[in-house]
Amino acid sequence: MKVGGNDYPVYFSWIAIENISAAQNHASLDATANQLGTLVNTLKFARVVVFEGVKAGCKKEGIECPFQTSEDAAEAITKFSDANKILEEYAKAVADFYTVVEDDKKKGE
Repeated sequence: MKVGGNDYPVYFSWIAIENISAAQNHASLDATANQLGTLVNTLKFARVVVFEGVKAGCKKEGIECPFQTSEDAAEAITKFSDANKILEEYAKAVADFYTVVEDDKKKGE
């Protein structure tokens, strides 16, 4: 995904999802999910999502993350539309992370 004109891998691992909730001072993803509509419109939430997504994406690809902090990631963004694309990926990743697979559901019965 593009951040500041450069392409970076974006991925939302369990730790990335957890770090995003923790940055909002939420103890659980449920708290974050319940406020997601409001949070998506906040700049702090967006920069944390961008940073955590790129950081996890770089780790998955085995490359060094270009940003040390969410502030560094925010400094690289010149168009909020870049952040919006990553926010969409985050929302999809959270939904996928919590999706119950039919085989898993049957095992629990």
